[in-house]
Amino acid sequence: MSSGIATFPGPYNVSVPDHEATGNLVISYSRNEKDFPLNKYAKLIPVSKVQGLYLKITNEEAGRLMQDGETDWPAGAPRPSGLGTTESHAYFDYRINRKAFTVPLDDITVAEATWDIMQTHVRIKAQAAMTRRTKQAVTALTTSGNYDSSHVSTIAAICGSGETWAGSTGTTLNIKKSIDYAMNKIEQDSLSAVKLEDMVLVLNPSLAAAMSITGELRDYLKSSVYSGQVVKGDWAGPSSRGLPTQLYGVNVVVENTSQTTSRRGATAAKSYLMGNAVAALVARPGSLQGFEGPQFSTLSMFVHKEMDMLVEKIPNVRDKLTEVSIVDGTDSQITAPVTGFLFTSCQ
Repeated sequence: MSSGIATFPGPYNVSVPDHEATGNLVISYSRNEKDFPLNKYAKLIPVSKVQGLYLKITNEEAGRLMQDGETDWPAGAPRPSGLGTTESHAYFDYRINRKAFTVPLDDITVAEATWDIMQTHVRIKAQAAMTRRTKQAVTALTTSGNYDSSHVSTIAAICGSGETWAGSTGTTLNIKKSIDYAMNKIEQDSLSAVKLEDMVLVLNPSLAAAMSITGELRDYLKSSVYSGQVVKGDWAGPSSRGLPTQLYGVNVVVENTSQTTSRRGATAAKSYLMGNAVAALVARPGSLQGFEGPQFSTLSMFVHKEMDMLVEKIPNVRDKLTEVSIVDGTDSQITAPVTGFLFTSCQ
């Protein structure tokens, strides 16, 4: 804006600054929804109704061995009846929670902008929707009441009084002991349906960083085939905070999604969605999207087919603006609690 004061010519007052001087450069921090760690530890289940039921079948009879004589069938004898050996089942419900992340953009503003302001806000609102998805999933993942009671434990209860992952040494091996303990529980209670390669350890970046500098991890590295990779700089992914992408046979996912918890105009308050002292070992076999039939993924996210990150641009002719909106409808549940384990008081 002109000051109205006459001045002598100089390099900064003989032209009008414009966006084209930088080639219409735009600095933005929006995150691609495909890059969210959520996609690596949750199974997406497409649904067509906002509420419905899923069937959970218990898994006792498939591994029940009482006395060998019960199943003997000698020649000339009647076939064993098998009475009382049917498996129990129960129905559980899901309920879609619809959200809309909307921003109104004035038509004149859109027309005058030297950058694609509408598409930029589509990306921003898509990130907000994915952040909400992740928060819903992390809440389900870290709520102890969602698991069988024997599948929740402090590190001290597993490894001894006062022990943590952050304080683990090459002697105490708290991290390995905990993972082994949890895997044993999961294998026993799932009748070994869950394979080690299907397991994912989900944890916060701060906890991951604390674990990466422990004596246990340093010793693990010394005697590991990964030593050469460390020297070359490809030991771990850029967001793993120094942890390997696979630890003691299980995949590692660092849940680094952040949220802003303050209103616009206030001092920005930002934090990770997942807490610093918890971690979850979960089963996530196969691809990202689930299908009809038997499933044993620990965390399932029911996604309504008509509300799956739906992008809407709604013209408002009367007010001369366009509403840009991302509509998303999901419900996250621990659908197979015996295939997961929640660690608490990790540091």
